[in-house]
Amino acid sequence: MRLTKTLTTIFVATFFALLTQSTGIAQAVSLSPLTFELSANPGETISNVLKITNTDPTPVLISINVEDFTAVGEEGQVTLQDDEGVHTYSLAKWVTVTPSVLSLGPNEAGTVQFTINVPFEAEPGGHYGSVLATIGSAS
Repeated sequence: MRLTKTLTTIFVATFFALLTQSTGIAQAVSLSPLTFELSANPGETISNVLKITNTDPTPVLISINVEDFTAVGEEGQVTLQDDEGVHTYSLAKWVTVTPSVLSLGPNEAGTVQFTINVPFEAEPGGHYGSVLATIGSAS
């Protein structure tokens, strides 16, 4: 019997959330690159790096999370899936990020490494996830 490996396509989109401090001033970050389209076989581990830059003149504390997403509508809008349900396209449970919290000074850049551990029993086809950067106050 011939065994074949099933290729799994992994799509990671990065998003950031703007949160306001108690002073009402919005803070911002930039993320690069904004998308990754990766391929892996079941049982493989792949890693990549995301650059995050604090574009604000004040320090920020950035929390990094991973969630699944789906495309909805005819325009390809994205809906984040923060539930713990089992989806055939699920990716978030396979992903770890280091660090999970990043403190950046004014106009400072940092990196976050994400690692995707594709399980041996991974369903073939596309799996979609988002790395989310949520901004909080560093003070």
